[in-house]
Amino acid sequence: MGMPDKAKLIYEDYLLFPNDGRRHELIGGEHYVSPAPKKRHQRASGNLYRLLSVPIYEQRLGFLYAAPFDVVRGTGWRLPCCRAW
Repeated sequence: MGMPDKAKLIYEDYLLFPNDGRRHELIGGEHYVSPAPKKRHQRASGNLYRLLSVPIYEQRLGFLYAAPFDVVRGTGWRLPCCRAW
């Protein structure tokens, strides 16, 4: 007799995760946690945003976001998204 499968988490569970400065993600019903980015990463990310934002907006190629955001489609389905086109 094997161990019972763990119940998969859904978006409503994600909403209950703590706001503790770490990155909480819900991927395939599993909870993943990673530390907040370091200053060096944030500086590089900001520099890259500055370089890319002008040509993207001037040439109307799409939108550039400086931080990730959630894409939610239906109950229990969430996609952490870093790029949107």
